Amino acid sequence: MMIINNNNRPTVIVADDDEDMLSITKALLERDGYQVYCTTNGVDAIRLCGDFHPDALIIDAIMPIMDGFEAVAVIANKFREKKFPILMVTNLDDKQSIELAYKAGASDFIPKPVHWTVLLHRLRQLINTYQNERALDKERQNALENRIAHENQLMNAHKMEAIGRLAGGIAHDFNNILTAVIGYADLSIHSAKKHADNDLLRYLGEISIASERARRLIKKILTYSRNQQDDNPILVNPIQVAHEVISLIKSILPSSIHIDVKHRDDPLHIKIDPVQLHQLLMNLCVNAKDAMNGKGLLSISIDCVTLDKAQCDSCHQNYNGHYVVIAVSDTGSGIPKEIIEKIFEPFFTTKPIGEGSGMGLSVVHGIVHKHDGHIHVRSTQGEGSTFKVFFPSTPEAPNY
Repeated sequence: MMIINNNNRPTVIVADDDEDMLSITKALLERDGYQVYCTTNGVDAIRLCGDFHPDALIIDAIMPIMDGFEAVAVIANKFREKKFPILMVTNLDDKQSIELAYKAGASDFIPKPVHWTVLLHRLRQLINTYQNERALDKERQNALENRIAHENQLMNAHKMEAIGRLAGGIAHDFNNILTAVIGYADLSIHSAKKHADNDLLRYLGEISIASERARRLIKKILTYSRNQQDDNPILVNPIQVAHEVISLIKSILPSSIHIDVKHRDDPLHIKIDPVQLHQLLMNLCVNAKDAMNGKGLLSISIDCVTLDKAQCDSCHQNYNGHYVVIAVSDTGSGIPKEIIEKIFEPFFTTKPIGEGSGMGLSVVHGIVHKHDGHIHVRSTQGEGSTFKVFFPSTPEAPNY
């Protein structure tokens, strides 16, 4: 059973087969404020290092069962991830023994008879040096992790911006083509009516329906690319919009999917185009419906929160402050970990060909970030997903 040292005193393990040496060393170290554990052989020294994770080890070179050189080699290798100073004390004051001690992994070497002031001084120096090195290593690791995180955020921002420009360019060119298609379809319908050609009218009607679908898809692409300028941001109560969306989505939900809504009694306010907020909620609800395969619980909650530090799962930027949060949850199949980073990319979909455009969540991304918001996604395969969108609260929102 592993023993944990819970006090704040530095822990030192002393291994020496000389009982007098052990007693004196223990007494001096405890007088200087160390927590001390003793043993008379190398095997127990290895075990104690595993039990206590010491701040230092003082070990004799010549001991029964396993000598200090062999024990130090094992300890230096076994605990190299959490290394600590090893001070070897021995009667073998010769060049070969000293080289052997350092080769095994000792940090320093003191010959017998021991000068106790020197031993205590070196021990303090070694512990301080190793602690400083560990602190510096931790700072370097944190700096490296922060740099990698910032590089990933920048790469993701550039990628999403490039995709947005591409999507906007495609939508613009396609709009020009579609305008001609819709125009000629209207002219053809008028001509077909004059000649009472019912079959042609039916065909042209299908062209018009398909063109309207294409027009709606282009509008989604433009929303994602943030090139759409005809929005009208005003103060909106998201609770009211959520109830409007629920009334509409009920008509497409099977009776085996239930809806649960939770929100504050007092109104909340965010500044957004109400049409785009309606579109965002519809996309999230439809997405939740499709994930449940006809059976489950769709939950919507609206509240206000204060965040000290959070990271967006879409743009990967850090943010904080006061936000109105809208959460849409489902009890569906969940999102596989290997694709969760791609779900906000335009045209990415896991649905079969012809059953999804791959624009639903990318439109959510566009609307949210266009209004200085952010997104959190939590998903467990087989249990469901939760999408939370955070919009900056306005002065009209309740006090926090």
